[in-house]
Amino acid sequence: MPDPLTRDEIKDLNIARVRDALFDGVYQLWRKRKKQGLTQKDLATELGRDAAWVSRNLAGPRNWTVKTVAEMLMALDGKIEVEVTPREAQPQQNFDYYAAHIDGVTHLSCPLPAYTYCDSTKQMRVDPASMATNVISRSFTVPGR
Repeated sequence: MPDPLTRDEIKDLNIARVRDALFDGVYQLWRKRKKQGLTQKDLATELGRDAAWVSRNLAGPRNWTVKTVAEMLMALDGKIEVEVTPREAQPQQNFDYYAAHIDGVTHLSCPLPAYTYCDSTKQMRVDPASMATNVISRSFTVPGR
């Protein structure tokens, strides 16, 4: 059976998955540290950045560099583990979910309402309250702090 997605759509899907998985993991770790008393100002100081930069980067998925992810994890006292699997081994519903967004519109049939399309930024936005996505095999270990 031929793949229903074009090569460009598959590339865009993979970019979205990696970006969203990184954001989800860092954001979950941020929420844990915030409950422990860490503030955005503290995080900004630890990163050597201003609070506005931290706020922007915790607002939704962004095209972070590997260096940015590493710095965020270091500042939040976390680590990352990545697992890469063949596409055919991944659940089909994840492809359907992201495929619903490729044309830049959130479709009502999307099974995971945690994401919405933001017209002003042209990016997918995650609803931080739901954080129920699991779109890529990943594991974020948070050591006790």
